[in-house]
Amino acid sequence: MKQPLTDEQEKLIRKIYSLACESGISVLGEAPDIEKFRNSPLMMKDYTRAKHKGFQKAQLIIGEELIKIEKAGKAEKYYECLLRKLADTIAWQLISYHGHIARRLYKKQKSPTLSTSNYESLVKASKYVIKENLKFALISDLTSFIQVGDLLIVDPLNGKGLSFAEVKEGQVNDEIINLIHDTDGDSNDKLKAFISKRGKSGLSQLNRVMRQAQRMDSTKNIINDDHGVDSDTGMEIRINAKEIEVENLSQKIEHSTEIARTRGWATDIIDDCMFIGSYTGKMRHLSKSVFDVWFHGSGGNQEDPNYHLALSISSPTSTPIFAHLGFKNETKFDLIQHRTITRVALHIDSFMELSESIGLKMRWGTRREIGKFAPYIGNMKRNGRPLVAEIGDTRIPISDALLTRITFDLMTPRSFLTSLLSVHKEVRKDS
Repeated sequence: MKQPLTDEQEKLIRKIYSLACESGISVLGEAPDIEKFRNSPLMMKDYTRAKHKGFQKAQLIIGEELIKIEKAGKAEKYYECLLRKLADTIAWQLISYHGHIARRLYKKQKSPTLSTSNYESLVKASKYVIKENLKFALISDLTSFIQVGDLLIVDPLNGKGLSFAEVKEGQVNDEIINLIHDTDGDSNDKLKAFISKRGKSGLSQLNRVMRQAQRMDSTKNIINDDHGVDSDTGMEIRINAKEIEVENLSQKIEHSTEIARTRGWATDIIDDCMFIGSYTGKMRHLSKSVFDVWFHGSGGNQEDPNYHLALSISSPTSTPIFAHLGFKNETKFDLIQHRTITRVALHIDSFMELSESIGLKMRWGTRREIGKFAPYIGNMKRNGRPLVAEIGDTRIPISDALLTRITFDLMTPRSFLTSLLSVHKEVRKDS
């Protein structure tokens, strides 16, 4: 089985990964005293500074490589996805691994073309931000999912949480920014003067800048304060701030991978419904057929979710393989280079039984619900019917995107269902 990356590409991916994920290790040492670290503001500052310098170096290399791919015009989709997932890995650290924030920042837009954008201005702005004490600015266009603002900024020293910035160029944008921030005199007269000078196109640009500013402000409030108003829909958003303990499977998959390295394969079943198979060596070539025989022979349906774990790189809001803390470094690179093939499938009938056992009713949708939930469910259906969870009077369509929290984020099915039930109970209690 051919590796998807060249040796040179893998070497560079490893370098970027080290910068993005290991730059603070030199400050901590090989066997850090965590208690000492927590009680030492100086050590924490040194660690944060080293980490942010690594982030900055990593994102600049990512940007250079993405532009090379664009200019070459070659089909390098897998390599491009991996580069963006490395930028995502920086972002996941900034958002403290909170998946709900990643989903809040994703607006289902196509990734921009850096070579024809204002990328150089974004680089200059990010370099300016990092000069300020302990700040860091991630360039949004490098990631798969950050689609609010040009820069995602973290300022840990001042405890201000996350914020966003737009980087504007040109005379018209300068005039718009001055118009927005100038509080002296009659604002109506200034607006009329601007429209008279710049016409309809200037007014459209002003409206666009105002919408962007509103989106950044509302998103910042929601992710920092756990509540706010969504500027796109006008709906009030309230995040359940209650900590929900979630079991992650990355360590179990790491263990399966170790077994597979010695005998070629390893399998596991989690919560009687999640099937995991890891394959190395010659077994990689047979991995799909062998896994499918096992899964379907155990009652799995042809329409049940069934994925190669490395495909998670094409899912914008899923946890990057590089950010799974239970994987050793070599396992991460074996997975992305297909030296190890790990397949994950969800036995939906058994998943529904598990759901019922914890008090969450789940059923296949009615004909009426097929049309109602069609825009939300993706490929998660059986004979065209959606999978629906019921909590009181609330009907929740279970989409394939929702189930990637199991298949790609590697939550155990029981953890997923428990968190789903807990979140909606909290919502009903607050409403």
